[in-house]
Amino acid sequence: MGLSCIDGKCGKGLAAGAACKTTPSAKDPPCDTLSGLFCKPPSVTSLDGACTAFTTVAAGQACGVSLTPSVDYAFCTGSQCVGAKGTTKGTCQVYLADGAACTSGGAPDCQFPAKCRNGKCATLDPVACK
Repeated sequence: MGLSCIDGKCGKGLAAGAACKTTPSAKDPPCDTLSGLFCKPPSVTSLDGACTAFTTVAAGQACGVSLTPSVDYAFCTGSQCVGAKGTTKGTCQVYLADGAACTSGGAPDCQFPAKCRNGKCATLDPVACK
């Protein structure tokens, strides 16, 4: 379980199923986000909810924030959420492999630790660091 700042002190975040506030005050403990939890309200107009696990989805599936039919946060596994803005969902896209064509600042990103260098995903040559 991760620690959170609660009323100026380190404390444990709330566990799955615990009652929570969607907009907690400094004195309200938040859900344990390091364990993949968020405060899910029963409706978009409710300020109270229950600590619920984020939804994880694979490449090709919808990702991002959704308010209908209920509030949900879908995070990509092994891929990058591309095109999500506000409550408009995006799509999980696989990271680009070493040697793949890329554009700096384009999406999806190169697979870590590679970066887009001269239009291709590549790691930095260690010889260049000397």
